This record gives sequence, C-alpha cells and structure tokens, in this order.
Amino acid sequence: MRFDKLAGPALVLLPVLLLGAAADPGAGPEESAADDGEEAGAALLMGRPPALLLEGGTAAQRVPESTKVRYPPYALRLGQEGWVQMSFCVSPAGEVIDPVVEQSSGGEVFEQAALEGLRGSRFVPATWQGQPVLQCATRVLFQFKIAGQTGGRRSFLRAYRGVNALLSAGRLDEAQARLDTLRDEGGWNLYESSWLKLLQGNVQQRRGDLDDAMHSVSAGIAGKGKYIERQAYRIAVVQLFKLQVATRHYREALDTWADIQELNPALDDPEVDRLAREVRSRIDSPQYLEFSGEIRRRANPDEDHPHWQHALLRRKFGFEAVEGKVDEFELRCDWRRVRAPVSTEVVLELPASWGNCDVFVFGDAGAKLKLVEYPIAATSQTPPPGP
Repeated sequence: MRFDKLAGPALVLLPVLLLGAAADPGAGPEESAADDGEEAGAALLMGRPPALLLEGGTAAQRVPESTKVRYPPYALRLGQEGWVQMSFCVSPAGEVIDPVVEQSSGGEVFEQAALEGLRGSRFVPATWQGQPVLQCATRVLFQFKIAGQTGGRRSFLRAYRGVNALLSAGRLDEAQARLDTLRDEGGWNLYESSWLKLLQGNVQQRRGDLDDAMHSVSAGIAGKGKYIERQAYRIAVVQLFKLQVATRHYREALDTWADIQELNPALDDPEVDRLAREVRSRIDSPQYLEFSGEIRRRANPDEDHPHWQHALLRRKFGFEAVEGKVDEFELRCDWRRVRAPVSTEVVLELPASWGNCDVFVFGDAGAKLKLVEYPIAATSQTPPPGP
C-alpha cells in the first residue's frame, strides 16, 4: 500500500451516453392466484464468492443452521414479500463483520430482519494455503416469500395499468405521484414489487433521472430476474446495461454484459456491442476517470451511517472536491478491508493481490464528493495474503 501526493495531468471528463426510450417489457405483469394462508419462510441465497487468484485457497462457506431469520409479522399479515441484498466481510474466525445493505425491494422491516439474521450467522472461513484469512466483498440475498403466492393480484394489475397509461400519455408527474402512493400502501408480493420497480425505472428514465432509474431497474430484476417472466428479464437486463453505461457504473455494466451474453449468446444488438467495447476502451485508456457521488441515507433505522458506494475499475484512486461532512471511507476488497479518513491530499495504490475492490464512503446525507481513478501499469496477480 502506498500513498503519494496528488499529481498528474488535468482530468478528462468522459461524456454521458444518451439513452433511447424507456424499455417496454412486453405484455406486462400477468394475473395468477395467490394463496396467503400457507406457511411463510425466509431463505438466504448466497451470491458468487470472490474468485481465488490462484489455486490453493477456498472461499468462505455459511453454516446453514446458524442463520435464523424471522419473517416480520406485520409484513406477513399484509401478504407482503421482499428481498434484501447485503455486502459483508467474513473474519478468519468465521464471524460476519460490518454488514451493509446494498439494495432491497423496499421496506425497512425486511432490511432489519435480514441484518439481524446475517449478524447471527456463522461461516467456515476462507483459507489460503491451509490458513484462515479475511474474505470481503461477500454478498448475500435474503428472500422473504410466502409459499404459494405468485403472479399479480387483480388490485395490483389495475394499479399497474393505471400508472402505465399515465406514463404512455406523458403525464410523468401524475405517474410518479401514483407510484409513490402504491409504494406507501405496501403489501405487494415479490412479483408485484419487481414490476413496480421496473415501472418506476421507466418513469425515472423518462424524467431524465438516470441514476435513480438504474437503481430501480436493477432492483426490478433482482436475483437475475427470478421474480418476473423470462422475456421481461431479457428486455430489462439490456435496459439496465445501457443505464449503467450512461451513469458510468462501468464495472457493474461489464457484469451485466456477461449476464446478457449468458442469457442470449446470439443477441444481435449493435448498440449493446458498441457500448461494451467503449466501456472496455475507457477502462483501459490512459485518461483519468472521475466519478461524482452523493451520500444517501437508506430507510433502515439500524444503519449507523448513510453511505455512497463505488466499484473500483483500477488499482489507484483518490478523492477530490468534497462538499459537506464526510467522515471516512472503507475499502472492501476480496481479501482486504481498510478504513481511513477521506482526504484530498493522498492517493491510494492497491496491490493486485487484494482482488476486486468496492469503496464505501460514510458521512452526512447529502454530502458530495468526487473520486478519481488513475491509470496505472498492469501488474501480475499474486496469491491472496495470509492472515
């Protein structure tokens, strides 16, 4: 790890790509019978573990019986379902360290229940050359689902079609107001909330709120579209990719591009191919990359600090132009975790052995900052460091 004085040529700002019209997910949601009387449960779906850089190591594994999640009684009475995606570290002792809610279907009761369940979980720790090591950038998806409840109920379908009609007529303010009302009403199942997120993303995209639209569409296809029809997922994942490129979430865009290729290897979309090439070219270019961020507070009252998150593309970065109160940042890499004050006077260069890294910046909600990624010569990967 090396800190250097900030130096180098002036920043080159990359242009924001323009998007076409919001996606039309085909025929829209479908009606299906719902059985609210069956037993409810919560499942923990493990995400893909960090890739080991070389042979000789193992990823952390959850001890299944250690995770005890209670379905929120209030949500169960309403017939409301949800999901929560979190990022966390696993210590060499197998303990969960600092879980952070990255995304959810909405509803603080689900986020609270998921956090409590994850904090009580135990893991068989990751190992390198037979020794336990810290593993970060670990992600999980908690699912709260009522058995037998699928498809859209008639009340939801009527509400969805009403908002969609307002959107088609260009009455965006009315469409947004109606969506706000539907969100406050709650009681939606996983299928319904996914379609509402996609509809919200279309409204936000039409209004020019591309970053919010990107987050909404991403939430609408959570779990690789496991809660919606396959054709709707095929359309929405392309929309998400274009939004990620337009909002300069490049590492996420490349992950989504891989999903598109896996979903439809024969996809013939010249625009998608062009955007993927441009993203790779920008990442590999000798230009500095600048990203603007704003710290936001989630609805969950258990969250100690609001934060802004960024997936690093390169091994060298620093901060500039901080506005408002910013306390510190946390660097979560596959194999390392670092906390430090945010400073505009230093640049952090990361060893390749740390793996992929995400930056979490904590401070007051509304505080703004710029993160700069610097070009750096490629280095060969080395094994994850020991404990």
